[in-house]
Amino acid sequence: MRYIEVQLFAAAAAAAQQNLLRVELPNTGSTDAEAAAKEIAAKEITAKELLAQLAACCPPLAPLLGSCRLAVNGRYVGDDATLDPAAEIALIPPVSGG
Repeated sequence: MRYIEVQLFAAAAAAAQQNLLRVELPNTGSTDAEAAAKEIAAKEITAKELLAQLAACCPPLAPLLGSCRLAVNGRYVGDDATLDPAAEIALIPPVSGG
């Protein structure tokens, strides 16, 4: 089973009632290590797909996701960005301040 960890901040953490979510990624179904590695590469998840997974696994987050951004290793990414499960991924809600 593969997971991707997503750090949550501010309103997102409050809605989920936690600071870290582990989202299950699709299984490869292969037992051969080399074949599994190829299948994993072929089944990469995009930022948009991850947001959909977050909405499914944590419904209280769903209303916020349209205004949140994903950051990978400290940089914002677009919906089409391919995510590495080993990367540091953060869900950043809109912020205000002065």
